[in-house]
Amino acid sequence: MMVLLAVYGSLRRGKGAHMILEEGNAKFIGSGYTLEKFHMRANSLYPAIFIPREGDVASRIYVEVYDVSSALLKEIDAYEGVPSFYYRRKVRVKLDDGRIVDAEIYICNDSYRGLFEYVIENGFWD
Repeated sequence: MMVLLAVYGSLRRGKGAHMILEEGNAKFIGSGYTLEKFHMRANSLYPAIFIPREGDVASRIYVEVYDVSSALLKEIDAYEGVPSFYYRRKVRVKLDDGRIVDAEIYICNDSYRGLFEYVIENGFWD
């Protein structure tokens, strides 16, 4: 079974963990932005998104969407520390070509906010 996965951090092309997707034969579907807004933070190594609290800066998140196998998804879940550090849930993504797709995305558990000192206001981690 294949699953659409939206990635916004180290799994994106050109980033440190993208090889996991390449080696797992993930198929690139497109890039775009989540329709839902999240609070994005980062540290010197990688970003995380959180469900916004009152007063948080929230924005649509730039993502790349991949078609991944269920076996690869389990591997990525382990890499991302699911369910303790991150959890996955479905979001709608508007791709650059205009299509809207439902994809899974990793959201950081709120108790780990303190590990991410920088707020990224525009939803794009570079």
